[in-house]
Amino acid sequence: MAKSSWKERNKKKQKIVDKYAALRAELRSKRDYEGLSQLPRNASPTRIVNRCKITGRRHGYFRKFGVSRLTFREMALHGLIPGVTKASWYRKKLLMDPIADMLTILRNANSALLPKVEMRHSKVKESIANILQKEGFITGYQVEGEKIKKLQITLKFNGRKGVFAGLKKVSKPGLRRYVGAADIPKVLGGMGIAIVSTSQGLMTGTQARRQNMGGELLCFVW
Repeated sequence: MAKSSWKERNKKKQKIVDKYAALRAELRSKRDYEGLSQLPRNASPTRIVNRCKITGRRHGYFRKFGVSRLTFREMALHGLIPGVTKASWYRKKLLMDPIADMLTILRNANSALLPKVEMRHSKVKESIANILQKEGFITGYQVEGEKIKKLQITLKFNGRKGVFAGLKKVSKPGLRRYVGAADIPKVLGGMGIAIVSTSQGLMTGTQARRQNMGGELLCFVW
């Protein structure tokens, strides 16, 4: 966030530019360069620094929208700019690691005490939601839609505190982590769960050890 004084200074410059815009255009049409030199220095549009109208950030400025790249992205993601939706690069970014995206959504909703959350549906996410429900971390889940499916999860709370104490992604697209049945770690001495992707599908670390099956260690939940 830029200083308020910087943004106010830019507003003053803009007023001066608007005030002398007509006179400046007339002098330029007459090629009266001496007259142009007599105008205030801030009467030139080049004296205005392009800053985000919301945060005052000067880097990554979008002239068409009058905001910075970061502000534009946040507004677009929340549907605050008419006609602009999530960028394709953002979709690709989420598709690279959908499990991490799911955990982030649950973590944020748990902190904000949101009763329900929606996310893109996938079989892996549905399997994780099924495990979380069986282990008592969420109240329930349901799949909505036909062509474009969405996964809706109902969170569980203890008064004014969420049930989730932590969610951590372990195996990542750039660094997969595979473990044997004997090497599956216990989360908080058994208070939490580890979710493992095995040849028989997703299951908790306890179930995988019981069936003597290893696999990809996806995440920890406690």
